[in-house]
Formats: sequence, structure tokens, C-alpha cells
Amino acid sequence: MILIDTSWENVKQMRNYKSLLGEEIILQLLERGARPYLGFSSVRSERFTQVCDNAVELVDALVSFIGPHLDNMDPSEIKPLQDQADEKGFPAPVRDFFAVAVSASIMAVAFPVTSPSDLRTAWRTVLQVLMDKMVVNEMETCAL
Repeated sequence: MILIDTSWENVKQMRNYKSLLGEEIILQLLERGARPYLGFSSVRSERFTQVCDNAVELVDALVSFIGPHLDNMDPSEIKPLQDQADEKGFPAPVRDFFAVAVSASIMAVAFPVTSPSDLRTAWRTVLQVLMDKMVVNEMETCAL
């Protein structure tokens, strides 16, 4: 958790981090087949800019949510983040590969020359735990 907090604070101190990181996240998502879900037709559109901003805001919310309680957290506790992801335009199919896209993006933006494997693994693992808990919560909600 400390690796993620520290690296996120470092990213946020970078000049233009929101636009750099947002664009990289969206490019990573596009490479993984998310285009039909993101709702823009051009990278020059206002919608593209909004989706990029939304991606960074969602990452910030996810990082703020991370803590020692993560492993023992009930999936229903993640509902506010799940709702925020939906509202920001990242539905369940996109969240399937959001963790990988974000971890790759942070490495590309913050560590373009040397990407520490432990940091990449930490980002991917923790974000994947959050995404998995969202899936469990969605299934439990649908089953009710």
C-alpha cells in the first residue's frame, strides 16, 4: 500500500500529470478493446478529454480507498466506488482490464525508462482486488 501511495503522490507532482496519465490510460484501454464502451469517436473530441479526466479522477478515488482493510473488506463496501466508475463512464466490461491498463499507464508516465517490477505488480494486484470486489458485489446485487 505504501508503494502505491508514494508512487501516486509522485505522479501527482508531475507537470500535466492529469492529461498525460488520462491519455495513457485511455490508450491502454483502447488496446484492450474498450472502444465500444468509452463513448467517443475521436481523440480530438471533448468527450475524449472528459473520459481522460474521468479516468484520472477514478484512479485518485481508488487510491484514496486503499488501506489495510482491503483484504478483509466486504464487497458491498466497494459500492460507492462501483457507482463512481459507472458514473465516470467505466462500466463493468471496461473494469475487467482497468487494473492492467492503469498499472501499465503509471509505469509509462512516471517511470518511462525503468519500470520497477515490484511497483507494477503492486499497482496491478491492488487495483485488481478492487475490481474483483466490484464484480462480486455486482453479482451479489443481481442475485437479490
